Amino acid sequence: FLVQGFQPITIVPPIGRIYQFESRYDSIKPFSTNGVKRGRFQSSGKNSDDFDGAKELKWDVPRLLHQYSNGDTSVLEHLLVDVYKAAILGCRKPELSTATSNFQKEEQPLPDCLAPMSRFIRSSKSDIDNEGHFRVFVDDPLSSTSLPSNLLFSMDFPLSFIRKNLSYQSDFSKRGGILSDNSEAVVWCVQKDQDLEYTSRALDSMPLAQLHLGNLPNCEIELDLELLKSLEALGVITGENHYPMRDSKVRCKLLSQDLDVMRSILSFNIDEQKLERAPYLDGHRTLVKLIDSAVQSVRNNFVGNSKEPHLVICAQSTNASMVAAALAAWKQQKLRNNYSDGKQHIEDLLRTAVTVVTFGAVCKKYCNGPAYIHISMHDDQLASNFGVTHKSKRGGGEDAVYLHAWSPYIGRKDAIMSLTDHDSHNMNACAIQFLYLVMRMNGVTSFRALYNAARYLDPTAVLDINPRNFAIDYSRHKLGDLLIAPNMDDELLPAMIRATRGDQWLWNQSLNSCDILPDSQEAKAHLEEYFGYSTYEEIIEVLSIKD
Repeated sequence: FLVQGFQPITIVPPIGRIYQFESRYDSIKPFSTNGVKRGRFQSSGKNSDDFDGAKELKWDVPRLLHQYSNGDTSVLEHLLVDVYKAAILGCRKPELSTATSNFQKEEQPLPDCLAPMSRFIRSSKSDIDNEGHFRVFVDDPLSSTSLPSNLLFSMDFPLSFIRKNLSYQSDFSKRGGILSDNSEAVVWCVQKDQDLEYTSRALDSMPLAQLHLGNLPNCEIELDLELLKSLEALGVITGENHYPMRDSKVRCKLLSQDLDVMRSILSFNIDEQKLERAPYLDGHRTLVKLIDSAVQSVRNNFVGNSKEPHLVICAQSTNASMVAAALAAWKQQKLRNNYSDGKQHIEDLLRTAVTVVTFGAVCKKYCNGPAYIHISMHDDQLASNFGVTHKSKRGGGEDAVYLHAWSPYIGRKDAIMSLTDHDSHNMNACAIQFLYLVMRMNGVTSFRALYNAARYLDPTAVLDINPRNFAIDYSRHKLGDLLIAPNMDDELLPAMIRATRGDQWLWNQSLNSCDILPDSQEAKAHLEEYFGYSTYEEIIEVLSIKD
């Protein structure tokens, strides 16, 4: 969907009017993000008047996703392609900033294992410049250093290299905690400012690698007036919009999180003929190569020649669409090129080679094959309405596992207009803690073991009477061979959020964590009652928190 040329297109909105225009964009520049507290979804909170008269486009994200999921998307896709291309041009103009368009060649304190590759290491302040590259965790937290994927895939054992040299582990335990498993290479598909170090520590120092998918920053662009009217006709932009009648262009402000939603919608419409030469699809290409490397290692293992760990791909929210699109692209490519293998054989290879874990994903297009684990909160309206759950499994992938809980933030906000309107969609504020609790209480040390336990069916447990007819229904708190504690929602999850200080990642800063979470003493009591003495202190120690 990303091409260099701009072609005139005709838009037919539902109201019956026809708009014909040709895309031309000038005076494009990024704007400041001062005032951002944490997380890539935060905005500065300024209104459109604070940006030199630029009009802030307020997108109705639920309606945008609904239009794409349930209707004819040809008109919407044409409009979004033009908006996204304009944003790309704005972020890629070389005269804007050398930090945006050029890689910085500054010396970075690289780990010893990467020192011989220093000439290939790239550094840039722009996340889009690191797209498709694997993050290098250096001592400087402000540095954005990455290893190009073409260098990685030229190695004999790329997954082993990811596991040993590109995965983050805290100094507290270089060999990982009780959830660490050397049999897996866990690749997290997130943007630059997602704090993966915290995620690793919250999962008891689990080794995690980071693949940059490259998100566009907040920017100001000029859009055609007719394009904006077409978006209004579709109902995907909201607010009272008064455009100057004498101008054919309108200067608009776009937020990074809204551009991420557009990209997730367009991710399944990538033109494979342009894939190899398109400069902004590096993330997609790297994911396809990563999947191919994992499947090849499985093939080699059949003859006893594989030393590679199992591949686990994790993604949150809109990034899950990018992963799903890469999986579908790899599968379609193999189906075209390997007719003799057959569809079932290719899906079996994917099932053996790849485990996919999603958190609050807004995608319903997962192809059959991989082992899927979909994690979300019951009160996450975005994941419930536009993702897959145990109540809405269509498009979630064959034999997928669904793990759900209620977040402590239930009922805090009714109107959902963007990705950050409800903290139940916030991975570091609740979903990671829920995952940790499920894995620890079941003694699971890897994502693949988690999937197998959830899919396990004990043949001796088949009864001739429905367990719901018993006085006590023990099956309500089990998923396969996994135990889900009955006090998970009310006690354990809020206590774990308090212990890991998950409330520091809240998007809605007006929430008072003291009102919705237990204090440290109550949290300690809940966790030690279930997991034993000193559990609370162990979590605090791994996270390096001063209580």
